Amino acid sequence: MTSINKTKLWIIGYFFIFFLFLFIFPSVAFSLVFAVMVSMIINYPIKIFFKEKTDKQKTKIRVIFALIIWGVLVLLIALAIPIIINSVQTIQTEILKFFSEDRKVELDSKLLSDSINSILNFLKENLSNFLINFVSILSSNITKWVTSAVIIVIAASYIAQKTDSLKKYIWMVFPGCDQKKTYLFLHSLKNDLESFIGGQIMIAIFIGVMVGIGAGLIGLNEALFLGLLAGVTNFIPYLGVVITAVPMVLLSYIRHGWWGIIFAIIVLLIANQLEIWFLSPKIMSKQVKLNWFIILISILAFGDFLGVFGVLFAVPIILVVRRFWKDFLLREEDKINLEKVI
Repeated sequence: MTSINKTKLWIIGYFFIFFLFLFIFPSVAFSLVFAVMVSMIINYPIKIFFKEKTDKQKTKIRVIFALIIWGVLVLLIALAIPIIINSVQTIQTEILKFFSEDRKVELDSKLLSDSINSILNFLKENLSNFLINFVSILSSNITKWVTSAVIIVIAASYIAQKTDSLKKYIWMVFPGCDQKKTYLFLHSLKNDLESFIGGQIMIAIFIGVMVGIGAGLIGLNEALFLGLLAGVTNFIPYLGVVITAVPMVLLSYIRHGWWGIIFAIIVLLIANQLEIWFLSPKIMSKQVKLNWFIILISILAFGDFLGVFGVLFAVPIILVVRRFWKDFLLREEDKINLEKVI
């Protein structure tokens, strides 16, 4: 067996081991893969602005950007705690008040009226069970989530600092392989993933600023928190705005009633539709050179297969497959044609 064929088998083997590890130890796998992505966020400014710096200067820059990233997350949590404490009682009162009344919706369509009334009755009957289950899930998983967060912080910071020196150890994890071909594959894959991360950073900034300004315009004092939340969660493609919708709609209802919900939904819809039909297609297609439709389909497919994990890492997985296909399976003339297609 040639060294090239051995390289192919080792890469395919690691790919399947990753998926096996994902199903056996999902929390650890999620934490480590997410840590790799965060480490690329830490390193991205160096790739764009500080390529010519010395290794010592790059180390300092990584430390600074790591502190900025962790500082943003700490700020997000610090802003969330008082919001939760101040709002939970109001939300609970409003929910109980809403469902304490015998509500009936009368519309021209009897079928639609019956359907809405059935939903209201169902929510009323199951509200207590829902709250109990929610608290149970939260309490039973809090330790796991904290552990995952610690792993991500430590692993991301370590990987970011050691990225440049990892090439020295390639021969240890790819024994008997074509070392030059292996290094070129991994280096190209790293560039692909960094381009993806760069696109996500730009989209996250746009969406975060847009949601923050929108929340401020409708009179929410929590505009900074909502903007940061939208930006951070937007690293889950197409779902960041949806995640932000829950606290934004609730806070808007507390401040402005039903009109607040309408205004919040308008802001979120504008941000979501702008991301889906303009920002992601333009930015991501340019950054990773993938057709936006392929990106959307891969997110849907891996979302069905792996849940939230699949949505978050669909594009990186596609980039791994594409890079392997281009480097090991296509001829040079095929590569040129592939670039034209995608």
